[in-house]
Amino acid sequence: MNIALILKKLSVEGGIQREVLHLAIQLQAMGDNVTVYALHYEKGKGFIDLINQVRVVTLPRQRKARGVAASIELILPSFVAHLLQESRDAYDLACLVDTQTELLNPHHDPVTYKVAYYFKKYVHRIPSVWMMNDFNTKYASFLRSRELYPVRECPTACRGVWRLNTSTGFNAPCEFSNGVYGKKNLSPLMRAGYWLFDTYERLRFIKAQDVIAVLDYHDRDLAIRYLKRDVIVVRQGVEVLQFPFVQHEAPSTRAVRILMIGIFFAHRRFEDAIEALHILTQSGVMCTLTIIGDPTTDQAYAHAITNLVHTYNLDDAVKFSGRVNEQELINAYGSHDIFLFPNHLQSWGLAVFEAMASGIPVIISRTAGASEVLTHGENALIVDPKMPSQIAEAVQRLLNDTSLYADISKKGREFVEHQLSWRQYAENMEKIFRIALTHG
Repeated sequence: MNIALILKKLSVEGGIQREVLHLAIQLQAMGDNVTVYALHYEKGKGFIDLINQVRVVTLPRQRKARGVAASIELILPSFVAHLLQESRDAYDLACLVDTQTELLNPHHDPVTYKVAYYFKKYVHRIPSVWMMNDFNTKYASFLRSRELYPVRECPTACRGVWRLNTSTGFNAPCEFSNGVYGKKNLSPLMRAGYWLFDTYERLRFIKAQDVIAVLDYHDRDLAIRYLKRDVIVVRQGVEVLQFPFVQHEAPSTRAVRILMIGIFFAHRRFEDAIEALHILTQSGVMCTLTIIGDPTTDQAYAHAITNLVHTYNLDDAVKFSGRVNEQELINAYGSHDIFLFPNHLQSWGLAVFEAMASGIPVIISRTAGASEVLTHGENALIVDPKMPSQIAEAVQRLLNDTSLYADISKKGREFVEHQLSWRQYAENMEKIFRIALTHG
C-alpha cells in the first residue's frame, strides 16, 4: 500500500512527530511504501535518527509570493490572514503528494486534513484517515481552556480565592469570586462566529475524511457530540527497548525525587505538583521535583509557575531542566523515584508509558487519556484531577508501602511490554486503513 503520512511540523521533538515517524518505520517494515509529508521542516532538527529512516517531502522554505493575494492578506485581520496562508500551504503540499498514493493519513493539526482534502479534490480521490490526536474545534477549545483555570483556595495565609495571573503569578493578587476563572460566557456574536467556523470546517474539510481515529474515549465522545461522527479508538505505542528497565526502590533515607515531563501548557498542571510538594515538605517528607520541558511554548504560564515556586520557598527543591536530548531523558527516568502526570484533559500521554517502561512508578490523573488503560494500585496510582492533596497522599503511600512501590515498578514495565508497542500501533492503524479502502 502506498501511504502518505501528513503532519504540520517535523523539526520539533514532540509526541506527534515521534508517533508519525515510528508509524512510518513500522509500516515500511510491514511492506508498505510510506512517505512523510510535512509543512515545516528544517534539516538537522527533530528526531534525526528516526527521520533518516523514512522518505520526507516538505514545502520549500522559500516560495514565490502570490502577488495580489499576498497584498490583500496584508489588510486582513491577522487570524484571517493566517487561515488563508494555512490553506495555501495545505494546497501547495497536496500538490507534492505522489499521485500513486493510495491512502492519506493526516495527523493532529487541522491543516493536515486540509492537505488531504485538497489532494482528494484536485488530484486523486482516495480514502483519508485523520488521526485526531486532540479535539480542537473552536467552541470545544474554548470549553477546554475554561476548564483548565478553576478557582482554587489561595496558597497564602489569606485563604482567599486565587487564579492564574499571567503577569504576577498564581497567588498575587488574590481575587475573590464565587465563579470559575475563565468561566466567561461567549457573546452571541462570538458564539455565532465559533459555530459558523466549526460548521464550515466540519462540512468542508472534516466531512472529506473517510475515517477518524482518536487515542482515547474522551475525544471519541467529543467527536460524536460535535462532529456528528463515529470514530475508532487506537492506542499509541512505545519503543520499549529504547528505555532500559531499572527496578526502582522506594527511598528511605534520602529525598524522594519526583519527575514531570512536558512542554509548558496549562493542561500540564505543574501547579498541582508544586502544591503537592509544599504539602509533603510541610509534613516532613523530603522531596524534590524536576520538570523537563520547553518553557517558551507558554511563557505566561511558565512565569506563573516559577512565581508559585518562589511563593512556597521551594526554589531549592524544584529544578527546571528545559529541553533535553534523548539520552538525558532516559537518564532522568532512571535516576528519579516517581513519575508524576497530573495532566488534565490530556488526550493520551506517551511519557507515562516511557516512564513505566523504565521502571519508575507513575502517579497519573484520571482525566489523562493514558489512565484509561491503567489499573489503580496495580501498575499505577490514579488520582482525581486538580487535587494536589491526593498527589501528596499517593506519594506517601508509595514511600510507606515498599512492596506496592516494587510491584508497580515491575508491573508497569510488564504492561508496556505486552500491551503497547509501535508495531501494535502500526498494525491497528493498517487495519483502519483497510477499512477506509474498503468502505471509503
